[in-house]
Amino acid sequence: MERHLPKAGGRAHVLSTSGARYLQRAFNVPARPGDHWGRAQGGTWIAPTQWEHELLVTIILVRELANGCEVKTELEIRAENENKKLRKYPDGLISYWTSNAGTGVKERVVLWLEVESHDKSGAYMLSLARALLRVTRHDAPRLCGWDPNFALVAYRADMLSPSGKAVNHKVRITNAIKRHIFADMTVYFQEVKVRNLAYHVDLDEPKGCVIHPFDMNDRTPLANRAFTAIAHKTFINNPIDSRDQVWTLKVYADAGRYRWEVWDSENPDYRQGQPRDSFYIEDIEHGFRMAMDTWRTKYANLKGS
Repeated sequence: MERHLPKAGGRAHVLSTSGARYLQRAFNVPARPGDHWGRAQGGTWIAPTQWEHELLVTIILVRELANGCEVKTELEIRAENENKKLRKYPDGLISYWTSNAGTGVKERVVLWLEVESHDKSGAYMLSLARALLRVTRHDAPRLCGWDPNFALVAYRADMLSPSGKAVNHKVRITNAIKRHIFADMTVYFQEVKVRNLAYHVDLDEPKGCVIHPFDMNDRTPLANRAFTAIAHKTFINNPIDSRDQVWTLKVYADAGRYRWEVWDSENPDYRQGQPRDSFYIEDIEHGFRMAMDTWRTKYANLKGS
């Protein structure tokens, strides 16, 4: 198929999402829809909302290319693995070979890259924690012929929230993993420091961080650390078991007491279903601990739990 560049002064055409999908499936062309490139309004081009994220991902992958690594962008990953309908795709893959310190045998390292440049939470954090867990268990899907075996999270160290407060992505992601996983896992973190408006950046060396589950003997209150408030005196947690199934732990006020429940679904139908375990308790803090301890003991089957 011949490709022609538009003539100077001519009208440029971009693909819709369906058009890009057609080219990918019919001709194996890694096409990209134009609605991600920004829009022109009144003669002024407005960048897409994800421009900063995309730029940081590109900078990191280009630097790894310069270091002799092989890389795959998210666009390439989606185009080359279109039959794998994943909940979460990596922002990129980074591959290189290293020698085993004990045997001297060469081994392939494949980093599953996630770049954090926005203040996100909720379902996004659950999806991220779930993906990182599968990588650290060496249970991530094969992508582009590679098997991701290490999780790398790059994040802006100078990020501010809309209110002007510092956003510590490392702490937020660590807490999300603690909240959802309840198992030891190792994640590599890399600080990205933006020096100026031209987006010259400094990249620190990735540092491994072992994230431990909550210590059930720690008497520090867990409400703000392990459960999320969803309504008046109602709190939930969505832990993930060894089969990659999401559960729901719920603690809520009821008739002057508290009730904790364990559901075997991420979004249980409270009107029709029944929890796997439930109990009334006087103290909310005890309810948090009982829900987590019951799930870990009876259902989690997680290594290190």
